Amino acid sequence: MMTDRRAFLTAALVAPVAIAAPALAQTFSCGLDPVERYYAATDAVNANRMEEDDYIQVIHELDDWEPPTQRDFIRKFIAQYEEGGIPTDADRRIMIEQGRKLIA
Repeated sequence: MMTDRRAFLTAALVAPVAIAAPALAQTFSCGLDPVERYYAATDAVNANRMEEDDYIQVIHELDDWEPPTQRDFIRKFIAQYEEGGIPTDADRRIMIEQGRKLIA
């Protein structure tokens, strides 16, 4: 009877970790676009689950991303500017050119 109780307690303690691990891994998988990765990374860095250097890399990926649709361009724009973000002059010029391509 003690073995069953131990097995149950072990499973009860391990289950949340086993369930959460794939979701956490999926958060940073390549299947997400740069905007989704940016938001996931922002949550992770705020929760001390990501190093600042890794977060900066995600920001650079967002800056370098060329959105394929107008909707994605708007999502990128909002992600870069919300909460006081200020892209560099070079990044702003790139975004202007990206916007021009999408409305042409």
